[in-house]
Amino acid sequence: MVIAGFAAVTVGLAGLIAQIILLRELLIVFSGNELSIGIILANWLVLEALGCIFSGRWQKTITGAVNAFGTLTLFFSTSLVAAVFITRMLRPLLGIAIGEPIGMLPILYGSFLILLPVSISHGAMFPVLCHLFSHFTPRRGSPIGMAYVFETIGCLLGGMLLTFLLLPKVPFFQTTLAVALLHAIAAIVLLCAAPRISQGNNAANRLLLGMLILLALTSGFSLVGPGAKSLHQRSLAHQWKNYQILHYENSLYGNLCVVTTEGQYLFFTDGDPSLILPFPDLVQVETFVHLAALSHPNPRDILVLSGGAGGVLQELLSYDSVARIDYAERNPVLIELLEQLATQAATGELGDPRVHTHVEDGRRFLATATQKYDIILVGLTDPSDLQSNRLFTREFFELAKTRLHNDGILVTGLTGSMTLMNDELRMLNACIYKSLQSVFPHVRALPGEGINLFLSSRSESVVQFDNAHMDNRLNELDPALAAAIPWHIEQRLHPGWREWFDDFVGDRTPGLNRDFKPLGVFYSLAHWNAIFTPRLRPVLQSAQMLSLRPFLMIFAVGLICIVLLRVRTSTPRAALGYCVGTSGFSGMLADLALIYAFQSLYGYVATWIALLTAVFMAGAACGALTALMWLRQAKPAGKALLVTEGGLMMLMAALAWAFAAETPLLAAVPTMWMKTIILALSAVSGYTVGTQFPLANALYSKNNTDIGRTAGVLYSADLLGGWLGGVLGGVLLLPVLGLKEACLVVLLLKLSSLILLALNTGKARETGIC
Repeated sequence: MVIAGFAAVTVGLAGLIAQIILLRELLIVFSGNELSIGIILANWLVLEALGCIFSGRWQKTITGAVNAFGTLTLFFSTSLVAAVFITRMLRPLLGIAIGEPIGMLPILYGSFLILLPVSISHGAMFPVLCHLFSHFTPRRGSPIGMAYVFETIGCLLGGMLLTFLLLPKVPFFQTTLAVALLHAIAAIVLLCAAPRISQGNNAANRLLLGMLILLALTSGFSLVGPGAKSLHQRSLAHQWKNYQILHYENSLYGNLCVVTTEGQYLFFTDGDPSLILPFPDLVQVETFVHLAALSHPNPRDILVLSGGAGGVLQELLSYDSVARIDYAERNPVLIELLEQLATQAATGELGDPRVHTHVEDGRRFLATATQKYDIILVGLTDPSDLQSNRLFTREFFELAKTRLHNDGILVTGLTGSMTLMNDELRMLNACIYKSLQSVFPHVRALPGEGINLFLSSRSESVVQFDNAHMDNRLNELDPALAAAIPWHIEQRLHPGWREWFDDFVGDRTPGLNRDFKPLGVFYSLAHWNAIFTPRLRPVLQSAQMLSLRPFLMIFAVGLICIVLLRVRTSTPRAALGYCVGTSGFSGMLADLALIYAFQSLYGYVATWIALLTAVFMAGAACGALTALMWLRQAKPAGKALLVTEGGLMMLMAALAWAFAAETPLLAAVPTMWMKTIILALSAVSGYTVGTQFPLANALYSKNNTDIGRTAGVLYSADLLGGWLGGVLGGVLLLPVLGLKEACLVVLLLKLSSLILLALNTGKARETGIC
């Protein structure tokens, strides 16, 4: 019991740590786009399913299980270290430059290939663990359920260690080497016990034991010696080829890397360029600042949310009327690095007495601010991920409106082009433009190459502002400043551009961009995908139809009807497989929905994702333990499974209610309580899914002595359902339909599963399965 339990806990702990570390590394490659989280997790699950299926078919004896565990440990540990190294080389291998947006297809196959050896070897360990528990604990209940519980406990421990210790303080290569060392120790202990539990090939066992000892020694010496640091530095040299790395750190808000080339400092957040010093894009900076400042009759109090350093603050400070500038930057590491680098431009901006720097998330600062402003500038120009999308939603625009004076102006920039006018870019601009119009009575669009500028206000002056008004404002300013205003500012005010933008957007009604319906992220992803991966363009264009609720309901009802029509030809075991698969889909979508909600509310899910996953797995462990206790009391598993189906439906209904965008429930809850609620919902979600696996296994394995095959079939059904939930739910359902509607879809899906199980109950009794 102790040996098998230690092995299972080690497998769970190592698996979750490997999953989160590779996810974090891949997010850097994929420019921090959280929609790729679903794809990454989905690929992890489907590869684990493949490993589980093959292992379940091959492992028939305890001797084979012991040797397989040792062999898989060698493969998993070495491939994990190699995967981290190769991930940092992925962009050069794919031929994608640093800072270049990446399409969905490279995300799909790139993450698949990186995860392939690690996930398959980890998934193959589960049937092996089931064989070990069947030998060590033959009379303690379902060996499959026991293996599931102990592995889940390991996942919980791994998540806690990552969140509170490893992610904030330990470099990733040191963590992976520590995982390899622990896994090698577990395999050595198990292999040393092999002569006492089986009659195997002693020579083969000794060879395998020697290789495991070598793995442990190599990992240990690399961990305490220079090996881990050398791997880290060499991998970064490949990842940031042709750049000199000044700083590299995983902070609360993601990875931050500062490089230098040709006298320029380039700041990258999760692989995406966020700041250039000391010579930024002056045309964009001047357009962004001066059109807003000149549109306002007397700008005194100004708020800049992100992106202020490197030119924006300097241009604002050139106006004598400006009395105070509040600059909110969410990442404290960025401010520290700006002070360390101490470029003349940055020092002059941040050191000016009128500039007040706030190391705080911009949206959170705005929500707690009591002062009102004449101008609020959003320093981000693309809702390319959920973190940046928080400054492009209708809820944010409503908040900004309350912090503006009556003649105050909200300045928002968005990706634009005068030459590349694809439909995805039109939909992106229409989505944000309509969202602004739903809050502000007057919105002025100023299109341009590279960036479209939107000035939003209660005052009609923003739409009346033209070259004549600008000339009057320039006459009021210092002559030196007036002379410095470049001609391209005046060009933006030509009346023909307003007509051009109206034609560009047309009568498109893409829906509003909301916190819990991030259409802006989807359209941004679709836009860059159309440029860099056009082969997937028809798929993403078709996905836009999901935003039509009547079509959604017809699809969901049609799915239920198809299932019910096929019920007479199905078997009880097929019904169990469908139940487990849809539960895997539901669990993945619920987990992603909570991850997306956390990121939309707070913006630093990269740090909390391990804890959210661990809590979900802890709930799953508790659910599995509950099911095992039920089975030990010889109570009917069929009825319990039907109850869990109803519980999962109730959970999805509760999530749909909580995610209702019209309900100010979540915004009104204090931060600590809200985080507690999200963690509790994650645990409940894991609990409902976790109870089903042992129950379904107990029903499926009746009159079936092949434990490994049973574990492989149902475990793979669970993981394959999770894969579909990650790809379809994470990329399409959640951002396009919204969190609430996606949960309703899952509710209807589980309704079909409940009906199928209920109608097969009689057939199951006849065959002895139930």
